Order: sequence, then C-alpha cells, then structure tokens
Amino acid sequence: MICIIVYLDHNIRFYLLYQMNIRDLQYLVAVSETRHFGQAAAQCFISQPTLSGQIQKLENELGITLFERTNRSVNVTPIGREITAHARQVVEQVEAIRRLAQSQKDPLTGPLRVGAIPHAEPLPAAPFYTGSAQTAS
Repeated sequence: MICIIVYLDHNIRFYLLYQMNIRDLQYLVAVSETRHFGQAAAQCFISQPTLSGQIQKLENELGITLFERTNRSVNVTPIGREITAHARQVVEQVEAIRRLAQSQKDPLTGPLRVGAIPHAEPLPAAPFYTGSAQTAS
C-alpha cells in the first residue's frame, strides 16, 4: 500500500493507494478454480470476508469486474479468465523462485547417486531401485 500526502489550502489529505501483490494473485487463482469464496478462503487459510475484501480491492485497482457474484454462484468474467491465466503464471513463477532458493539453502537436496557392483548382493538394494541402470564413463 502506498500513502500519498497532499497539502492543499492548509489541509493535509492522505490518500491510500492499493497495489496488488502475490498473495492477491493467489487469492484470485483460488477463487477462479473453486468458484466459491468460502472454499477459496479455506484453501488460502484466511476468512471469507478477508478474501472478498482483497478481491474487491483488486477489482477496484484494475477498474474491472473479475467475478460475477450471485447468491448461489460465482462466475469468472471473460476478462477475469484472461487475468487469472496471467496471475496463475506469476504465482507458478514465484513458487519456482522459492523452490530454487530453498534448494540452495539446503545442501542435502538434489539427485542421489549410488554405485553398486552388479553381482555383489543385488537383493538388499532392490527395494530402493526405481530407475534404469546407468554405467559411469
């Protein structure tokens, strides 16, 4: 959120401008997928009024209606579908960045390579073998 202070005629006015963030895009994707604010809120671990408020702020910032709401259903508008597709890509990219960063923090992640002699005790390793045999060169 950005706060703008305007000083006019000895009056100070504060204007709060909303800016979308990754969490809002996650909320958008969740509502689009579930088509239900209550289920999307549960999926995002927030209350339904909080989710509704964030979606409303996002709609106000963008100046468009993302969802058509009735008492019985939530439908994604055509522009809402397009924006959700972009939001989904952004969310996936953010998750990829987080996974990459996490993999660098934990040195014990990555492929595990095990060498074995084919004729020496093949049975004990059998439960762990799931891939094709490769020979080192």
